[in-house]
Amino acid sequence: MFVTQIVAANSTPSTVVKNIPASLASFIPKSLLLFSSDKPSLQDVNGKSWSPDQASMFFDDIAATATDYTQMSSSVLQGFTCGTPNKLNSSQIKSLGKAMRTQNAALTQDQLTCLSRQITKDGYPTDLTSYPQEVFLFLNSTTYSLNGTCTDFFTNVGKAKLSILPQGSSLRTSLLTNALSCMNISAGSSLTDSNIQVLGQLSCDLSPSYIANSPFSIVNQLSQCQSYTTQQQTSILTLLSQPSSTFGAPSTWTTDTLNSLGGISAFLTKDFLPSIPTVSFNSWMKASIQSSSLTRSQFANIVLIILSTRARRATGCTAGAITADKVNDNLLPLNYPAAQLDACLDNTTLVNYLSVLSSKAFTTDQLTVLKTRLDALYPSGYPDSILSSLGAITTVCADADVNKWNIGSVDTLSSLLTAGPSTTLATSIITRYTNLGNPLTAAVINVIGSQYICVLSSAQLNTITSSAISDAKALDVSACSQTVKDALYTKAKAAYQAQIGQVSTYFNLIKPYLGGAPAADLKSLAAMGPNMDIGTFVKLNPSAVLSLTVSDVKSLLGTNTVDLKTQLTNSVVSNWIAIQKQTDLDTLGLGITGGIRDTITTATPQSSSVSIHTHGFSILLAVIGIFLLS
Repeated sequence: MFVTQIVAANSTPSTVVKNIPASLASFIPKSLLLFSSDKPSLQDVNGKSWSPDQASMFFDDIAATATDYTQMSSSVLQGFTCGTPNKLNSSQIKSLGKAMRTQNAALTQDQLTCLSRQITKDGYPTDLTSYPQEVFLFLNSTTYSLNGTCTDFFTNVGKAKLSILPQGSSLRTSLLTNALSCMNISAGSSLTDSNIQVLGQLSCDLSPSYIANSPFSIVNQLSQCQSYTTQQQTSILTLLSQPSSTFGAPSTWTTDTLNSLGGISAFLTKDFLPSIPTVSFNSWMKASIQSSSLTRSQFANIVLIILSTRARRATGCTAGAITADKVNDNLLPLNYPAAQLDACLDNTTLVNYLSVLSSKAFTTDQLTVLKTRLDALYPSGYPDSILSSLGAITTVCADADVNKWNIGSVDTLSSLLTAGPSTTLATSIITRYTNLGNPLTAAVINVIGSQYICVLSSAQLNTITSSAISDAKALDVSACSQTVKDALYTKAKAAYQAQIGQVSTYFNLIKPYLGGAPAADLKSLAAMGPNMDIGTFVKLNPSAVLSLTVSDVKSLLGTNTVDLKTQLTNSVVSNWIAIQKQTDLDTLGLGITGGIRDTITTATPQSSSVSIHTHGFSILLAVIGIFLLS
């Protein structure tokens, strides 16, 4: 509401940007960051929190006039797009890249792909380590080795944030394969401490057999990983249980030991957790719930394992009444199993401290106790004051419960969805909200966000206005069905149609929704020359891409056309290539093969020549391929 008032009180985007408090800048819709002759200054945008989508609306204007890129904040630098290099010279791009490292700007895979190509187009500079570390993820180890060793290269790769690349992606997989090859490590070989040091973050993708044949130092590296396969978890736990473990037996572990485990602590089993000294574990648990990267549900799983190994207490409240002081204790879930929680928590404390209790690392059984008590207190459905404090209790609710809720405000809807309910439950919550006559405004779309936008029905999508899309934050619809993508694109196109004459502005606005664009619109966009990044291209409607000519694609991608070579195994690209004439593909000058000949001439037994047209057949095969993948 306050942002709306500021926008209404200022006549131009520049004055809005200048007067908005730093903490509220991220709430300004992209559609209100459309600058004409009145451009924003670096002083006005620096020091404020911008999303990458917002910053992209003014970044090129700021970068074109800046003389010292290190004066730009990391928030502003995130506005770099794949179209930016067309407005700066090579020297400026390199200075910009170095500033991104200095300011620790968080860049996406698409941004880094374009940046790395620009700073190496005239050869690999000798000061590559002056650029963002993640640039190494997109470079060629063979080319780099002309001036250095492959070990040096992969040491730098290992220091980068590997999570920028999707786990299992071809690029991420090839980096590990090539790193192992560089060190002459074959399948089944044992890794050394120096091997692990070179691999760094690449260790997170090692197979269980490599982990099992590694020295214990690999545990220190694996503790920094963001996720683990079940097989990796088993191998890591095997290492921890060996007599040679430098951590020693779990009975000797300290708080520091548990801190050193990082993400590994989330999947410790009953073979470890109950043996850890209580003082050490409790100290770690209290502090980690406040500062650890582990989620509430991961802590709840730890609680579940520990409680399952304890003897059941006598009936009745034996742990002591739950007072206000105990409510605020992070160890409450450990001290009060489900039966004790039910026996020792009175209704007044439950209602008065519901928001605190519902955020605790309770197990499903403990959350069910809280829900059952609330059901008894409010048999006709929870009032708004309870719904807004329901927190994790939401996750143990069912459709029948939701149908009794009076979700009357955006804030209440936000509280319910923030708890992270399942997709099915979230669908019920949103449907209940709309069935009560509440519109899907921009504020509601922001609450639904990219996490749940895909669950909206066609009827719900139809009620969204173009102005709601324009005033909402940009959505990531890449995981949605084609039906949802199509519907949202139609809304976005109407919302931003007035900006179609300004290529960069229009493209940055419409970009998140292009996955729903039909072929005709993509051809029109291509005629504008938007310099589309390859990440956006591979998220386009596969059927629409098949209707694009080589000339269309070249116009769409512009200076980023070369990145087609990095996506040859992507079905959107490979299916498109398969129906193009090879002679047309050759005009790209990228050495891309796999296209078709105009005709294939074969000799009959009577020595006569028969020409078989294969273009239509290839299109048919590509369409069938898309159908099978959908």
